[in-house]
Amino acid sequence: MKKIIVILLITTTTLFAQNTSHTNFWSKISIGLPLTNKINAEAEFQKRWQKDSNENSNSIPDYKLLSSIRFWVYYKQNENITFIVSPFAYFENDPIIKTENDKNKISSYENRFTCAVELTKKITSKIKLQNRIGIEYRNFINTTPDYFRLREKMSVRFNINSKISLIGYDEILVNSNSTNGLHNFDQNRLGLNLNYYPTKKIKIEFGFMKLERSQRDNIDNLLENNIVLNTNFTLQNKKLKTND
Repeated sequence: MKKIIVILLITTTTLFAQNTSHTNFWSKISIGLPLTNKINAEAEFQKRWQKDSNENSNSIPDYKLLSSIRFWVYYKQNENITFIVSPFAYFENDPIIKTENDKNKISSYENRFTCAVELTKKITSKIKLQNRIGIEYRNFINTTPDYFRLREKMSVRFNINSKISLIGYDEILVNSNSTNGLHNFDQNRLGLNLNYYPTKKIKIEFGFMKLERSQRDNIDNLLENNIVLNTNFTLQNKKLKTND
């Protein structure tokens, strides 16, 4: 736990000390269905918007940044280990707008396949540590060559009560290849989310993320502020016994 806290503090200090050059709004709706007592399936729909960096500071993120649909399968071996697979995902990645010319660039399209493992350790009745390690294959349809991307997400969860929890996290993404040797680092995502459970079947997630992103056409990284709003619905499988 001490190592994770030190890493989060160092990363927080580094990112928040830098000026941000881009503002985005991320949203996601996911619908889950338990197939067995150990296996859950989920469909995920994402939309992200960005603000033109050249516009005034009062403007809202109203330019498209990303659209996606992705499917997940979760196998919970026990309380500490969960295996995760995304057998298919489709992404439309719109160009990041830093200059007026960026608005005329074409979007990239990709199929994505992912597998990961999530390790959970209960510290107290209210605090849990999680470490999610994964690899994804990015199959681009009309732009850059395909490649693998590695990602690791460390998080601390604090349950305030049965309906509200706080999650702080840091996620690092690394590319398996780089055309010029300068862009193996892809992203670093540092965030804090507030989770609210109005019912046992609905979760609303609101948060803020500071993101540092590598730029393929620039050796300087792009710094972003991201407002995050996610909603998760869990459908009831009447064939399974529940504690509801």
